[in-house]
Amino acid sequence: MSLGNRASDFAHRTLVIALAGIAVYSFVGAGVMINRRLDKSKEMYMRQELQKFSQDTSQNSESIVTDDNV
Repeated sequence: MSLGNRASDFAHRTLVIALAGIAVYSFVGAGVMINRRLDKSKEMYMRQELQKFSQDTSQNSESIVTDDNV
């Protein structure tokens, strides 16, 4: 095997490994981003539900008439 073939083989292998690494890094980054977005949307949904629940309970507590208030 000549020196030129060895150099081109090394360059080719290096390029393939680099491209595979970039692809893996991109897939992992996209997965992390999707997980963060899902967690954030779940948190926002829970906050909205909690706010809605707290508004409903505050309205209900104002409309409740007890014997002490009569």
